[in-house]
Amino acid sequence: MPSSVEMPLVLAVDDDPATRLLMREALQQAGFAVEEAEDGVAALEAVNRRQPDVVLLDVLMPGMDGFAALAELRKRPESRGLPVSMVTGLDDTDSIRRAFAAGATDFLTKPINWTTLGYHVDFLLRASRAFVELQESRAYFNAILEDIPLFVCRWTPDGTIRFVNEAYCRYFGKTAEELVGHSFIPLIQEEDREKIGEHLASITRDSPVASHEHRVIRADGEIRWHRWTNRALFDEDGKITGFQSIGEDISDQKATVEKLLLAREVFVNSDEMIGVTDLAANIIDVNPAFCRLTGYAREEILGRNMRLLQLESNEHQFYEYHGQALRETGAWQGEIRGRRKNGEPFATLMTINAVRNDLGEPTHFVSLSTDITRLKEVEEQLRRLAFFDPLTGLANRELLHDRLQQTLYEADRDRTQAALLMLDLDNFKDINDTLGHPSGDRILSQVGERLRKRMRHSDTVARMGGDEFVIVLRNVTCSENVALVARGIVDSLSRPFLLEDRR
Repeated sequence: MPSSVEMPLVLAVDDDPATRLLMREALQQAGFAVEEAEDGVAALEAVNRRQPDVVLLDVLMPGMDGFAALAELRKRPESRGLPVSMVTGLDDTDSIRRAFAAGATDFLTKPINWTTLGYHVDFLLRASRAFVELQESRAYFNAILEDIPLFVCRWTPDGTIRFVNEAYCRYFGKTAEELVGHSFIPLIQEEDREKIGEHLASITRDSPVASHEHRVIRADGEIRWHRWTNRALFDEDGKITGFQSIGEDISDQKATVEKLLLAREVFVNSDEMIGVTDLAANIIDVNPAFCRLTGYAREEILGRNMRLLQLESNEHQFYEYHGQALRETGAWQGEIRGRRKNGEPFATLMTINAVRNDLGEPTHFVSLSTDITRLKEVEEQLRRLAFFDPLTGLANRELLHDRLQQTLYEADRDRTQAALLMLDLDNFKDINDTLGHPSGDRILSQVGERLRKRMRHSDTVARMGGDEFVIVLRNVTCSENVALVARGIVDSLSRPFLLEDRR
């Protein structure tokens, strides 16, 4: 990488602001100063202001494209030796050919490998300086080739190696003497060797440069993936005399892509609800299961805040209550209740974990949730079956026993009184006998509703079975008040009951 005090200046020319931004970030991290231009005209104006050391020039741009800008640069004496790397599409061999014909020094293919961009520019800069300063000096040129981390090889059409750089030798664990004069074919994975012939057949004088990928075998037997850019060399009759190739190991890139694809597959097909947010709980991505549970389409929920789901935990608004603790600890697990888009409630068992950067600072949160709505409904049904009378919805014997113990404990603790009222319905048997048990059940339900309305929330109304009911009154001040309650109950039950328009 450049080590001089004054950083070399790279002019990045591309009509896509995002591409220019990524170029700037990659090059500045590699130790270069960067100036940007959005088209050919702006590029020429930038060169007029300050001569750059290297130009990265996109081929296709509105207005003046890369070819026209390069042609104008080469007309100027001060810019004839300026290193210019044309940025083309991966398979755009026609643009590559036109670029070299117009005077390009080198080319980059999109998508650009941002990790090696700095090495590419550094190599381009130093190679250009070497050619300007030493012109025909093969020794200095070879020194540059030995210094770069990429693999450089020159070889004849039958595959015989004529030159390799030190990086090539180190990678394959062989000396230059062991490689030069021998074919490189044995270094290639056997299943991929046929691809080499197909690739070379596609190279012509009109399309002298092409890239391809294949697997290689290192000295220790490890199989790795390589990407090679091969440029054909021609004699005066247009016959290919050899190739000059630059390669790089892309195994880690391929592994990363495969992991990302696998992670995406899991993300998309998981039955668990997955959500990714920033630290402020703004939604960055969700999976299909998240959309199915909440009722929101992915497009309408991205960018919105998780608070729109009205998440609650232990009767608290989740992010208001747990937000700060989540930022500090980076993890949380528990039951969450929320609302779907249509207002229906749902319940989940949620786990939230923080994603941290290289400095250990949280940058995002990922939530993984299991829908337990049906489970909670079943739990509630079981709870009601265990503690409530299924006909009237009143407390059953079990719950009455618990409430009575609690009431007696509070009365003893607080030095208050409690009351226990028991009642049954006169002549209820006649209703069952004359109108049938279903009619009797409806009468019991109406009785339960009237009793419930007469009592305070703190009191307990229970059905013991049949037409027998028990009422527990808490915080009773005197027996007269109990009598008033009893009289109110009698009055309430003395009013006529309506059953299918019959009194």
